[in-house]
Amino acid sequence: GGVLGVVLVVLAFLLAAALMIRFRVFDSPLLRPASGRRVWIPIGIGVAISLILGAVTFGHPTDMVNFSSWALHAGKVGLPNFYISGMWADYPPGYIYVLYVIGLIGNLFQLQVGSVGLNLLIKLPSILCDAACGYFIYRLARKSLGERNAVRLCAFYVLNPLILFNSAVWGQMDGVLALLTALMLYAYLQEKKPLCAVFFVLGVLVKPQMLMFGPIMLVAFLRDVVHRPKQELLATLYSILAGAATLVLVALPFTLKQNPLWLWEKYAGAAGLYPYATVNAFNLYALVGANWAPDTGIF
Repeated sequence: GGVLGVVLVVLAFLLAAALMIRFRVFDSPLLRPASGRRVWIPIGIGVAISLILGAVTFGHPTDMVNFSSWALHAGKVGLPNFYISGMWADYPPGYIYVLYVIGLIGNLFQLQVGSVGLNLLIKLPSILCDAACGYFIYRLARKSLGERNAVRLCAFYVLNPLILFNSAVWGQMDGVLALLTALMLYAYLQEKKPLCAVFFVLGVLVKPQMLMFGPIMLVAFLRDVVHRPKQELLATLYSILAGAATLVLVALPFTLKQNPLWLWEKYAGAAGLYPYATVNAFNLYALVGANWAPDTGIF
């Protein structure tokens, strides 16, 4: 039933997209503000829908309780004491900064775990990053596809029901990681490699899944060094320094009261917490019923 529901949602979205193009929805006189402003219509609609969905749904019960508890705790004890004050947390420090700000607001207004206000605050960063990704798509597409098609592509992202579900309904923060990944790849394509390294490290510090891009970026950097050694060696060195500086600066507040290797221990410990094929992710393993299946089993 779950798989069929996802398939039906995707098909309905594709049908709606085809109808929008067929009947030139974005060419309507009502949707013709000055060039460069039309993109804010689908983005605004997407954010509005997300806020409504975020207010009327709780989200993934475990993750929403964790995020809310971590936020209020971080806002109360501060960043240096977050990991050493008895609160269990398997997330690295990057996203704790976001939760810290949310916690300061939540504590100021005395919001409780499970309240509509705190739920919306927890979901808001990913909702805003989804909107930013849509705008980013628009800016890239406009150069080669024109204003109208760029707005369409933006709309297909920000109004995608699965994007809306992930951030606004389920309360996941993958929209933040998606934006950092897009910025990392764009910085590389623009030959701004130190900035590319900064976004990569920020992504790793937000969620370890960013490490999957490590081998890809390593191959890309090495290829450039082989083809253009004089120009790329220095750029690669600057990139390593920029990435290392980002790692040290972001982790510094948490390191003040812990041993220097605490971050490595945090990642190693988190990696050992989930010896399963997949955990609540919409991927191939979940499709064949292997959610929470031990990763030592046979496919």
